[in-house]
Amino acid sequence: MIARMLSAPGRPRRLAAGLILLSIAGCHGIGKSHEAKHIPQYGVIDPTQARELHKVPFPPHVVEPPDELEIAVKPPIFDGGPATVVVQADGFLDLGFAGDVFVTGLTLAEAEERIALHLAGSRRPAGAG
Repeated sequence: MIARMLSAPGRPRRLAAGLILLSIAGCHGIGKSHEAKHIPQYGVIDPTQARELHKVPFPPHVVEPPDELEIAVKPPIFDGGPATVVVQADGFLDLGFAGDVFVTGLTLAEAEERIALHLAGSRRPAGAG
């Protein structure tokens, strides 16, 4: 039995012509998509990436409800160590017997100073002027 490949006349010529055209033209379409995904090498600055020397610190934290502040007083006037106090919705800290202190809108350093002044004022004896 003899097997033959049946093909239309002229088909091998069209296939050969197509291969020659591909080899001459090259695959420029594939190369362009690769260039679009090209990763820049060393020495090229990508403006979309974070820069180590352009970092800036965050602004100071401003106390707002419902922040939790840990208050430690030395010598302690509370029963134990540090007390965790929540800033209430009205902006005040409830310090128990020491009273309330308004701290909303202050930075942490300003709130610390205001609490210290309030506690120093509440420690005075009743007859002191």
